[in-house]
Amino acid sequence: MIAAMGFRLLAPELGFGAPRPDGWRSATSLGLVVLVGLTASGKTTLLTRLEQRFGGGAILPDRRWLTDQIILPLYRKGRRLTNRIDRFKLTGRFRDEHPGGMAEILARLALPRGIETAPVLFNGLRGENEIAYACRSLPRARFIALTAPDFVRLRRLVERRDAFDRISANKALGNKALGNKALPPAAGETVLG
Repeated sequence: MIAAMGFRLLAPELGFGAPRPDGWRSATSLGLVVLVGLTASGKTTLLTRLEQRFGGGAILPDRRWLTDQIILPLYRKGRRLTNRIDRFKLTGRFRDEHPGGMAEILARLALPRGIETAPVLFNGLRGENEIAYACRSLPRARFIALTAPDFVRLRRLVERRDAFDRISANKALGNKALGNKALPPAAGETVLG
């Protein structure tokens, strides 16, 4: 599906698809530095520190931005996504159709010639299929894998206050999901009624 997409400009110095216009280079020919790890494992923090240390370089947009620009428009048909569950359904569909996942997107990115003189950094490959695809299709890339304990990742996620992490109370939906059984109060919770 994405292999058939023609070239389009995503940002002033970032394109996607083929055939590439004159003066543009495929990401497959660049010595990318790719950060790999689960959500909240520290990729963005490391990316910031690498940028400071190298004094610049090119940072490709992250996984979420590329998903918003390329993957979601393929499936959402104008619908607005308001939560992670809907987003995961659509990205899961993409993954089913494209086993290389985000690595397939990364391999089809293009940058203008000359930008490759500095490090080109990417934050956001996950999972064995994506990494294997990236290793095959990005022969000049280097990979940095980050890990963090689940508790640390959870704390970082909670501290982000991401718009996709909203919880809304819907008593009717909650009761229906529980077979009309009421939820017991949480520790320290007062039930008014």
